[in-house]
Amino acid sequence: MKNLLFGIYFLVALVACNKQPTAQETQQNNAPANQQETQPKSTETAQTTALLLTINRNGGVFATIESENDKAVIRYENQTIWVHRRKDDKRKAESNGTIIAEIKYKEEGFKLRTAEGNLKWKVKINAEKVKISDNEENNNPFEIKIDKDKNTAKVKRNETEIAKATLQNNQLKITANNLTFEFGVAPHQAEQALYAAVLGIETIAVQDRLLLLVELLKIE
Repeated sequence: MKNLLFGIYFLVALVACNKQPTAQETQQNNAPANQQETQPKSTETAQTTALLLTINRNGGVFATIESENDKAVIRYENQTIWVHRRKDDKRKAESNGTIIAEIKYKEEGFKLRTAEGNLKWKVKINAEKVKISDNEENNNPFEIKIDKDKNTAKVKRNETEIAKATLQNNQLKITANNLTFEFGVAPHQAEQALYAAVLGIETIAVQDRLLLLVELLKIE
């Protein structure tokens, strides 16, 4: 009896040793080690950049504004500014790794300030008008007056017209003296688009105009 059992065990072991691997097992065994294991999904967010605006001035590209992950990116005159997302009641802007400005939000608008917190421009916004002044009292402001029925806006200071913006067929055109700015407007920007007349205020530095534009168009 013992000899019979031993013989059965021996035959089973012999069959197991001679079993041919299946095609699937052969393919898996021959695959490189880096293919045999399931690749883990990356936990990092992919870098994504989307062009939001291309602003033309007198027919040539003046500036572009892009969305890059959690920042708005302004490119103009070989310069780049990254505007971070809002955190609490502030938003920071940086260039070359240095904070160059901050936006401080208020109930009626916002303030554009230096990195040290000094006022550059105070902006008050309502449905028909935007006031931009370089003082806390809003004295002698630039005013962007909106006419929604005509899809136009005029920039005035002391009742003197400085610039005009017209929105037609999702295209915004801003004229000021001998300058013309133009760019396409996405549907979600239409409500604020005429605020871009700020570009026509030449006495405001280009950098500040573009930072004001990002805020007025609510670009993040």
